[in-house]
Amino acid sequence: MKSILINTILVRSGQMTHIWDLVTQLKARGYEINVAIYVNDKSHNKHNITYSDIHTLTAPFGDTPILLYGQKEELIHYSNLKNIQLIHAHSSLTFPHAYAVSRQLSIPLVLTLHGVMPWMKWYPRTIEQASQIIAVGPAQAQEIMHKFSKKTHIISNGIDTAKYHPDPELGNRWHEEDNFKKPHSLNVIWFGRTHGSSSRGVEALDAAIKLLRNQGFHIEARLVGVSSGSSVSEFETFGWIEDPIEHLRWGHVAYGHGRALREAMACGNVGILLGHGYGGIVQQSWYANKAHTVLSAIPQYDLPYPDPETIAYDLASLYNDDKLIWELRKKARKIAEHYFDLYAMVNRTVEVYHEAIEARTEKVSFRLSAEDKNYLLYKAAEYKMTTSDFLVKLIKDDKQSSNNQA
Repeated sequence: MKSILINTILVRSGQMTHIWDLVTQLKARGYEINVAIYVNDKSHNKHNITYSDIHTLTAPFGDTPILLYGQKEELIHYSNLKNIQLIHAHSSLTFPHAYAVSRQLSIPLVLTLHGVMPWMKWYPRTIEQASQIIAVGPAQAQEIMHKFSKKTHIISNGIDTAKYHPDPELGNRWHEEDNFKKPHSLNVIWFGRTHGSSSRGVEALDAAIKLLRNQGFHIEARLVGVSSGSSVSEFETFGWIEDPIEHLRWGHVAYGHGRALREAMACGNVGILLGHGYGGIVQQSWYANKAHTVLSAIPQYDLPYPDPETIAYDLASLYNDDKLIWELRKKARKIAEHYFDLYAMVNRTVEVYHEAIEARTEKVSFRLSAEDKNYLLYKAAEYKMTTSDFLVKLIKDDKQSSNNQA
């Protein structure tokens, strides 16, 4: 397996950053990557994307071949032309298109579930067709696990800690034991992209900051990203920023969840879990001996209600203890290094790709006679290919021959 098609839409969120990183890492490992992006007015309006944003959101792909398409027939033609051997769909809006490619060209389909949806109600054929399924957390996989547990894998988002790291100006002090002396103010950042009930934590944090400022606490606060449906008065707001590292290094304490909080912690912020619910300071004990590094505050995880007074009390405890906040910032960086590793995420994703190829091969090979299987092994060796890859080649060649005859 060498040629992979990544299928997505354009969106300003951690999902897009996830795809940028995945493409970069797969190319570095020698895979031939193509990216197919579904563009239509419905998708763009939903995610507030203008056509002028296309260049900005595709620039991180560098020289990767990109298809902008509007109909599934275009995607099928492109996949056949590029000899795609596996398609990996990241958006539910593209699931029907990826399903069509997989069915018509007989290539393995991998899905990543980035959100929580009634998957079997809305996309039953695609879920059934998928050779393997990745979910970024247990909540995203919950609905399909009872039926498809054998082909469903929970792989948490990984981040590039070489890119997201503390301010270089801290130098060796980052590794020293001396106390951190905060400047005139404590820098607080909320970072992410939320909507609906998951935004209620932002308003609770806003109220908590107001309570503390009224008591004489010197707190600077930035809101970086999008918190749809919330109203705040205590933050300096910046909207969604393609490269937020400058803001993340500015902060001392970061609130949020998911990939955004991982990136903030990697930059040396004390991480505090906040969204629909409030989880408090992120602790290393949450991840010790755990199979999945969940860092989410969506409703499905049933965290306590984000109460402004509780949030204010916890933040005041940090404000009043320079040594504590310095130690927690260093611990946050270590948690990011040990548990949020991009390379571990990509390694596991590549393993899933190989499992998808094998699963697709098994659907065909179990019908072969012993003589045919021996021939398959012989020809695969002759072409210097794995048996799985050679069988996929045979299927595609047969499809192409049938199409030509038609």
